[in-house]
Amino acid sequence: GGEKSIVTCQVDNNEPFLLAKEDKTDTFAFKSYEKANLFISGIETPSTHIWTGTFKDKLSPGIHKISINAVDEYGTEHHDIALFEVVDDQMEKKAGD
Repeated sequence: GGEKSIVTCQVDNNEPFLLAKEDKTDTFAFKSYEKANLFISGIETPSTHIWTGTFKDKLSPGIHKISINAVDEYGTEHHDIALFEVVDDQMEKKAGD
């Protein structure tokens, strides 16, 4: 997305919120490409596709849906949905005992 893109995020049925474009290194992609010798080792390039925001509510443990909606500078709409799981801290502590 470009500087003129508008990107929003919605988690479950909560109020959608705006995301901000952030020029920073995508460390996951960088490490993956570096292992495949696609980048010169140690030279990180900022990604132009990272959008960040803060979700204000605490999510309960379980499966949640995240919806991303974007409108680019040409007015084209883009949508994507994914599921993710929030794990209870107590469950993690018991599993690690």
